[in-house]
Amino acid sequence: MLAFLRSRAAALRIASRRRALLAMSALAAIAAAAFACATTDSAPAITPVTGIVVRADALVGELGCGRADDQVFKYVAVVSYAGDAGTVGPQVASGSYDCFADAPFVNLASDDFVVDVFAYNESTYAREGQAIDGAIKGATGTSAKLAELGATWTTRCAAKQQAQIEVLAVCDPLARGPAAPPTAIVLPTDSIGPGGNAGDGGTAACGSDYTRVAASFLDDAGADAGSFAVTCPDPIRLEVPPARYTIDVNLTGGLVNRGTTCHAEPRLGKTVDAGCDPVVVR
Repeated sequence: MLAFLRSRAAALRIASRRRALLAMSALAAIAAAAFACATTDSAPAITPVTGIVVRADALVGELGCGRADDQVFKYVAVVSYAGDAGTVGPQVASGSYDCFADAPFVNLASDDFVVDVFAYNESTYAREGQAIDGAIKGATGTSAKLAELGATWTTRCAAKQQAQIEVLAVCDPLARGPAAPPTAIVLPTDSIGPGGNAGDGGTAACGSDYTRVAASFLDDAGADAGSFAVTCPDPIRLEVPPARYTIDVNLTGGLVNRGTTCHAEPRLGKTVDAGCDPVVVR
């Protein structure tokens, strides 16, 4: 009986080993088949997107996105075929975008395009939003309709579409539109200088040190941007293109004539106060 049991156990062990070998052989065959499928079958190719993109960060630039009057809230991009000699051909597409969002136009023909951009601060968009949406829904004449409404800023971009390539539109900087806040410099005249005492070459005060202020503005290229003469404390304000400016200031009407040099670098749509060097006797 004992010999029979030992023989039976040995037979069971042999059978178990055979089943394990068969299972391993089956797994190896499956793995080989999977490897063969992965290496011999080709996956479907992804068709490249044909289109153009207006990059929001490059478009907005230093204006930035926001709800202030000097910030971009939304913009509209209108794509048209580029005509001969700088003209604009038929309209292709248009859309409205949040300030921070890129404007993609896909599946376009391989051709030259222009993109007219109309950017809005929040107050202008809130006032004209319904009319803007109506212009966008039109298949033609969108740019002309938007131009009549008065955008805060405008620009034009160019793009040459190529098959199976997504290209970036090249845009000129945003320029002031009819509804844009001004770019301006303000020179307060109630006191002038960085601080301290006038006798030490610091700050001079209206009334005690001068009564008249004459200011000449020069841009970074040395061109004359404007000259003014006022009775203090009336401020001097000048609307200018974005640039660096130097202001020569003469202060008269006190016991001695004084003067200084002031500086300002307004950005598009910004009004800034001029900063002045110490006042000196002239």
